[in-house]
Amino acid sequence: MKKMTKKELQALLEEKIKELEEVKKERDEYLDLARRIAADFDNYRKRMERREEEMRLFASENILRQFLPLVDDLERAYAHLPNDSNLESFRKGMEMLLKRFHDFLKSHHVEKFTSIGKEFDPHLHEAVAVEGEGDKEIVVEELEPGYLFHGKLFRPAKVKVKKVKEGVANES
Repeated sequence: MKKMTKKELQALLEEKIKELEEVKKERDEYLDLARRIAADFDNYRKRMERREEEMRLFASENILRQFLPLVDDLERAYAHLPNDSNLESFRKGMEMLLKRFHDFLKSHHVEKFTSIGKEFDPHLHEAVAVEGEGDKEIVVEELEPGYLFHGKLFRPAKVKVKKVKEGVANES
């Protein structure tokens, strides 16, 4: 093996340092790429989890939407039961059944909201009848209750509205 001069050693060292810097640069690029891929995958996973949750909610929403008219009919039937002592056990049975329906809806994040006596809100209410004159609209009767699903409007309440002048008390 030939003995190297100091100049040759210096040149070889500089060449090896340059190669090392290139390898470090390449390593950093691959590390950066790996981090971006990991972040992209994490974002993809989160996006898929959100989509799966939305699909699950959508499926639940359709079933629950079909369920609400059944609850409405049961509530109407219950409201028209006579206060007859012979029907008291039937009345209590219907009351228990209604409670179970409402508990079921609540367990699926469907909550009934009340509207009577509140100011008409077109985002929550569907006015089926309006009476009186004035600037302020107050809900005086609820023909069909409104529901929220996970805190968002699920079904607007069908209501009867009375228009009153500002500052006038509600006379329902």
